[in-house]
Amino acid sequence: ANLKVDRNILIVVEELDENVVLATRNLNNVLLLSADEINTMDIVSAKVLIATESAVKSIEEALV
Repeated sequence: ANLKVDRNILIVVEELDENVVLATRNLNNVLLLSADEINTMDIVSAKVLIATESAVKSIEEALV
């Protein structure tokens, strides 16, 4: 199957894992960040945001 990725996709995980890094590093238009690395510009410029549940909790804790 041909995976067509034509939009900016932001994937946020709690911690960068070697397997996730290897799986996403050659995908165009995909940005992989850990929860402590993201900023407002990353979120605003992404057309699609994918976040793990643990990453969302980590971000929430940082904002409180």
